[in-house]
Amino acid sequence: MTHHTLLEADFAPCATTDPEVFHDDDHADVAKGLCADCPLTAYCRAQARTNREWGTWGGETSDERAKAGHPPRGWHSRKKEAFRQARSSSARQKRPSASEQTRAAA
Repeated sequence: MTHHTLLEADFAPCATTDPEVFHDDDHADVAKGLCADCPLTAYCRAQARTNREWGTWGGETSDERAKAGHPPRGWHSRKKEAFRQARSSSARQKRPSASEQTRAAA
């Protein structure tokens, strides 16, 4: 087994990449591609799981870590809030308001 050091982190693909790539789910495929050939992938993944990080670390997204039993901090409350907002938004879009119902009945 090869052990890598943090000194190698300066040479990792993420060292010269905009950090937003690793924290924006829209860029997860790009981040995972950068992690694919990195010698620190396993180390980063382990650190993210241990420290309950958000974003793509070691080629693994927050969602993938959560499914593996290592959710990021605040995962459940954020997921519940996102669900509530989506449900609320969906309900507002589908249900006509009282005034719209009155106009439709007239």
